[in-house]
Amino acid sequence: MSVTILYNGRRAKIALGSNHVAVRDVVAKAKDKFGLSGSYGLRTTRGRRQDLDDAAAWAHTGLSNNAELELVQKKAAAAGAVRVAAGVSHLG
Repeated sequence: MSVTILYNGRRAKIALGSNHVAVRDVVAKAKDKFGLSGSYGLRTTRGRRQDLDDAAAWAHTGLSNNAELELVQKKAAAAGAVRVAAGVSHLG
């Protein structure tokens, strides 16, 4: 089994050992092939162009053998203020 990863107009074919490989392992292999570091994820190139869950096993993504995916950089989470509301009841 293998998948084709696209990044900035370049292609890399990544071999999968089995269907039980985690998506994050495929991302790590693709980053090594392209010489990248940082936070990246995979996105489908056809249909709805949805992001794949990093924790999912390849068998649970619904993608077939020889799928074509795009390597995309994840956006950093915005650091901001968090509001917390607490209610205290003295009934009882």
